[in-house]
Parts: sequence; C-alpha cells; structure tokens
Amino acid sequence: MWTSLSALTMWTSFSALTMWTSLCSDHVDVTLCSDHVDVILCSDHVDVTLCSDHVDVTLCSDHVDVTLCSDHVDVTLCSDHVDVTLCSDHVDVTLCSDHVDVTLCSDHVDVTLCSDHVDVTLCSDHVDVTLCSDHVDVTLCSDHVDVTLCSDHVDVTLCSDHVDVPLCSDHVDVTLL
Repeated sequence: MWTSLSALTMWTSFSALTMWTSLCSDHVDVTLCSDHVDVILCSDHVDVTLCSDHVDVTLCSDHVDVTLCSDHVDVTLCSDHVDVTLCSDHVDVTLCSDHVDVTLCSDHVDVTLCSDHVDVTLCSDHVDVTLCSDHVDVTLCSDHVDVTLCSDHVDVTLCSDHVDVPLCSDHVDVTLL
C-alpha cells in the first residue's frame, strides 16, 4: 500500500499488517499500531506515535515529535529539530540533525548522533552511544554504558554502575555520580 497525505491537517491511524507510507503535508499527526510499518515523513510538522512490533521510520521534516513504544524500531532522523522519546526493547537510532533532544528509556539502545547540538538522557540497562557532534550534553543513568565521544565540546554526567567512555574530544566535562 502506498499512501500520500497532502491535507494541511490530518490524523491517521494505521492498523494493517504490512504498510509502506509516505507523509508529505504541512501538519501530520500519525498513530502507527501495526505489525510492520515502513514510514517516510517529509512534512513541516510531524507528531508521531509508534506502537508496533517492527517500525522503520525515516523523518525528514522541519520539526518532529516522536514517541516510540515498540519492540524493534529503526529510526533515521534528518530534520532541523527533533524531539524523540524512546520506550522500547531494542532501538537503533541514527540522528543527523541540527538540534536533537533524545530521551532513551529502553533495555538496549544503539544510538549514533551526528548533529550540531545534542541533548541526550539515557536511562537504560545497556546503552551503546557514538557521539560525533560539535556540542553534546549527555546524562547517563544506566547499568552498563559504552560511550564513544568524538566532539569539540562534551558535557557528560554519569550515574551508572559500569561505564566505558573513550573520550577523543577537545573539551570534556565529566561528572561521576
């Protein structure tokens, strides 16, 4: 199935077993509750709630608010401003945006951040994070954290049982709680 939404304001609910969707509208509110969903979002403002077993999402919009509550989520974010809340068992996220606010509350999270400014809050059992940005603020509250920081300026707050942090940056502020 291929769906194109061009209305100015639209609310959409998907419940099919398999779906490929392209959303190109000024304002889109999307609720995805399906077994497998492939979504491409190219809109000015997108509010997305994902509650599915497997979700592949590509977000290329000016402003994106995303809530992910799924078993497996693959997300590619290429937007000017992205607010992401991840509450899933396994999340693979690639963030390539100017400003990204990310809250991760999951069992296993693999995150690659390549942005100008990134604010990340990690509250998970196992987190693998690669940060390649100009400015990164990271708060880590997890049992096991592997973090690779390759940035010009990094502020890190670590309150975890086990933390492996290779720091290859010009300026690093680390607070261990």
